[in-house]
Amino acid sequence: ALDFHLRTPLHYAARNGNVDCVKILCSSPKVKLNEVGIIGSALHYATFYCHAKVVKILLQTKRIDTSIRDHLRETALQTAKNNNIKKIEKILTEDQSFFGYVVEHFKDFINGVLFWLL
Repeated sequence: ALDFHLRTPLHYAARNGNVDCVKILCSSPKVKLNEVGIIGSALHYATFYCHAKVVKILLQTKRIDTSIRDHLRETALQTAKNNNIKKIEKILTEDQSFFGYVVEHFKDFINGVLFWLL
């Protein structure tokens, strides 16, 4: 269920750092973990509000899409970098596969190459 800001209970739990609530919500296959509200995803909220435990729980579900962009067109990793949230940046960087990390950091170059190839 979405509220008028397009936020779910998971968004609120992540924003407030409620670890137990996040665990319960993540355990349900019916909960859409990648729902994007007006501001961003639950991962964006946990990142911006510096809730490292919540970020780890979300990543451990293996159902979180770390490439989702927020209202500023930033991924959660970019949000951590741009707001100097080193602890969360480290967690997000360590979680990404090598391919995902390369794509995240060289996407403009890759897009340019693809443009010229196609």
